[in-house]
Amino acid sequence: MPVPYATMSDPQSLNLYSYVWNNPLVRIDPNGHKCDWCKDTWEKYDNYKAGNGWNTNAQLQAQQQTYQHQPTQQANVPVTVSDVKANTPLGHSTVQVGSDKPVGLVPNSSTQAAEAVTQQAAQVLTLGVPLPESVPGHIEGNSAPVQSAATIYVTSDQADAMRTYVSGAEHSTQSYDATFHNCTNFSEGVLAAGGVNAPADMTPGGLVKDLSH
Repeated sequence: MPVPYATMSDPQSLNLYSYVWNNPLVRIDPNGHKCDWCKDTWEKYDNYKAGNGWNTNAQLQAQQQTYQHQPTQQANVPVTVSDVKANTPLGHSTVQVGSDKPVGLVPNSSTQAAEAVTQQAAQVLTLGVPLPESVPGHIEGNSAPVQSAATIYVTSDQADAMRTYVSGAEHSTQSYDATFHNCTNFSEGVLAAGGVNAPADMTPGGLVKDLSH
């Protein structure tokens, strides 16, 4: 039986054991099938309580901003998404809002992450595909050498929403899956929290490339 709302471009949508990607502080699941990004969860909740229902994903996308690659009078806060050097072959994704430190999603234990990757490799041999295998993770600053980066500009309100998202993630339980590289999911989530129409990419380099266009 197919998984409702699952998309192959988003492997975490196949994970039946993860509620709102383990971050209920800044994400919602209005119908029990799909995690919705939201830049202001409480606004959506108040709207729901008023009898107007949840905003649909299509409505949310309609509200999202397109990329702004040059500063304007309104959009003058730089947000930089980087692909930095890491122990994994595909690198690591970080996001920096304004002059804040670059941050990214990492595993609590590199040993646990390596064991999870090994288990997923065994699943490829037996099942033909790896299954999501998350380990405990957290958000931390990163100063590793940058391999590629893309900078967009947002308004101060958008930047504040992104900072709220980062702060919530730093103070809540996270999970990390090295094979499915959900460090990019975190960077995309930061952008989406500010209303930026973030692409869905499997690799840090792919995310940077898409944002550069």
